Amino acid sequence: MITGSCHCQTVRFEISADIRGFMHCHCHCHTCREIHGTVYGSSVLVRKAGFTIVTGEDAVTTYE
Repeated sequence: MITGSCHCQTVRFEISADIRGFMHCHCHCHTCREIHGTVYGSSVLVRKAGFTIVTGEDAVTTYE
């Protein structure tokens, strides 16, 4: 089981499935650059059934 959270730890998650892939993403927003110190972020791919948001689901949002 892999556990993690967002930077401010409001959203916490668990990954119980096998990781299916790994990728570097480019994000040029101020928040990502400040947190990572670079324009790159790392992401893993996992099946939805193996990903659970433990706390903070109401805080999850998207933006363009």
